Amino acid sequence: MKVDDKFQILKFFATVFNSVFLILGLCIFGCAVWILFDKDNFIAVLSSVEVKTVAGGLFIIGLVVVGVTILGCMGAQLENRCFLLMYMGFLICIILGQLFVSFIILLNHGKITSNMKIEVNKIITEYGTHPDNQRHWKLLDNVQRYVCMTAIVKYGPHQK
Repeated sequence: MKVDDKFQILKFFATVFNSVFLILGLCIFGCAVWILFDKDNFIAVLSSVEVKTVAGGLFIIGLVVVGVTILGCMGAQLENRCFLLMYMGFLICIILGQLFVSFIILLNHGKITSNMKIEVNKIITEYGTHPDNQRHWKLLDNVQRYVCMTAIVKYGPHQK
């Protein structure tokens, strides 16, 4: 096998690898846009500062991943060493950032779960009491229609 053939195979796999990361980056970006701009979902009902911060972080991370993968594709196609070195540096930073965020989420898992349960129980107990909470009612109706509520509340905390 000639050296040129090996470079062509390497370029092909680099492009495929970058395409996978491009799709993942676009998915992260899409989730952030959904969280930030859709007003009729559970995350919008929570509307805490932490949720907006996480959504903003996902928005930025999605854009960075898309930019880095485009840089990697350009470096592979143009065979530009500078682009490829910058790509590898950014990729290492992204991986370390992912590990850090995963560790933080793992440490705060109990807090996240308890806050979600408290908010769900609050929405259930206040269902139909305040006319200004119709967005909450619509959300709860959708959850009851598409998801089994007993899996969330385990029969009873809402029966006060």
